[in-house]
Amino acid sequence: MAKKKASKKKGISRKTQIAATGKIDIDAEAEAVLQLLLEGMNEYQVDKCLRAKMNGDKVRSVMAALVKRLERMGEESEAGVVKGWCYEAYRKVYQRALSTDDLGTALRAVKEIERLAEA
Repeated sequence: MAKKKASKKKGISRKTQIAATGKIDIDAEAEAVLQLLLEGMNEYQVDKCLRAKMNGDKVRSVMAALVKRLERMGEESEAGVVKGWCYEAYRKVYQRALSTDDLGTALRAVKEIERLAEA
């Protein structure tokens, strides 16, 4: 009988959750949530993951910090949140493409980032 490969559980890492003081680092959590979104998790999955780790007020604080970050990335407009997410997603594609020596994909990601910057 073949052994099943242990799957990596998606979620927010323990070390980004709680700083040495025992308090939740909102900015670190927002960064972790961004990574989960870039990995393809939907809003419900992210919310469920956060609520397993913290109360509703902290969840709202983390999500507010994430939205602020994406707005900054997308030039502070309503559509800016989506633009910021797109920028981060292309950046992630670029990183992964470089790590696998897929230079064609890396170049396409750079071109898309450039296009977003011009829009």
